[in-house]
Amino acid sequence: MASVTIKARRFARGDILGMYKECLTLVRSFPSIKREELFQDIRTEFREKASLDDPEKIAHAVEVAMRGIATMRKYTGVESKGARWTLDLEQDPLGQAFHEQRRAEEEEARQRAQADGKADGEPKERLSLQELQRRADALAAREDALREAEGDVLRVTR
Repeated sequence: MASVTIKARRFARGDILGMYKECLTLVRSFPSIKREELFQDIRTEFREKASLDDPEKIAHAVEVAMRGIATMRKYTGVESKGARWTLDLEQDPLGQAFHEQRRAEEEEARQRAQADGKADGEPKERLSLQELQRRADALAAREDALREAEGDVLRVTR
């Protein structure tokens, strides 16, 4: 962090009040769950330092305040000159090309489904529970036959 060194000099009341106001403004948008505590700490610090008479102590307090302001600016993005902020949202953040590609992919999938004999992704035939069970039994029988044949091959090769 850049060091701020201030020579002991007299600060105008307006300078100090300006720093106080800037601190309070920055802390309002500071990203912290302890924002209210920071707000109260700033108020307390400035009130305690208001009675300082020693120019060295005043300069040190101002330096601490300026470092705090610099740190808060980093996290809040607020500049000291009170810029006017605007926010422009894109109407289509993904872009037209994304939507065109998506439509093309959906159309391609629809055409493939029609070529496979499916309409809108539905299977070309509906099977009854009995037919599904019969097919599952046939698959199981094939698996058993393959295992048995595999066993025969293993016995022959040994």
